[in-house]
Amino acid sequence: MTSLLRNPRVIAALIAAWFIPTIVFWLRLSSHLLLNDGLVYRAGAEALLAGGDPWAATVNGYSYAAPPLELVPFIPGALVPVPVFMVAWGAICAASVLIIGRRLGWVWLLYPPLLHGAWLGNPAIPGMVAVMLGLPLLGLVLKPQLLFVGTRRAVAIFAVLSLLALVLRPDFLAAISSLVGRYGDQSAVVNAWMTPWMIPVGISLIMLARRDRQAAAWLVMPAIGPAMGWYGYAMVLPVGSTWLSVACAIPVPGLGAGAIALYGISRYVGWSPSTTWTARRSPAADPGGVATTG
Repeated sequence: MTSLLRNPRVIAALIAAWFIPTIVFWLRLSSHLLLNDGLVYRAGAEALLAGGDPWAATVNGYSYAAPPLELVPFIPGALVPVPVFMVAWGAICAASVLIIGRRLGWVWLLYPPLLHGAWLGNPAIPGMVAVMLGLPLLGLVLKPQLLFVGTRRAVAIFAVLSLLALVLRPDFLAAISSLVGRYGDQSAVVNAWMTPWMIPVGISLIMLARRDRQAAAWLVMPAIGPAMGWYGYAMVLPVGSTWLSVACAIPVPGLGAGAIALYGISRYVGWSPSTTWTARRSPAADPGGVATTG
């Protein structure tokens, strides 16, 4: 029995079975929001092209609330009919999931935060893949919360482009306060952001950074970053820890942040080995892509 539970294929099957109820939960909750986040960005880009207010763009009760630079990748989508955009953006999100599955193992194709983000069409998923494929600037433009995993050059260029965008659309600065309030009304905090746990979780990330800066960089935003939905926990996947990824897939507010804190401490004291995706075995060598030691 013990040897069976150590079999990577068996572990992968058990993890997949564990994910299915959560997938059903998210699909029932957001069945009416297929690619909605992408449609919100498209609506903002459409308003920008028309000379209107992008931050007044709303789709199904959700408003565009990101800085102006993040509209640029969606300008082509604003030039085509909505159905065409949905097909194209849906294909990009689906391809992003497949790329992650190919790199990390097939079982992670069923990772609930990843599928949730892809279903919503949130730019965080393609942005995350862009960083993993060596296109950090594109990743940052799609999702600024990926700032910590970008290269210094990409971050510098992104900062310059963001400043230029603000010069062209300074009205974003005047709208920030209302956007923050609107986002708070439309979304719930799922990590430790602005909670009493933010400081201890942050300390655990500093401890982790002393052992593994790359892992800490991927975990900052899902743990304590602002404006992170459940899809944000997909950012724990590149770290390569099976138990951490499974814990962060459970849809309980704050649980993922707590798991990240525990991971940071465990890595600092040497309980958990490094299993970042850049150092992991290929799916062929590790059936299911499951890091059994993490």
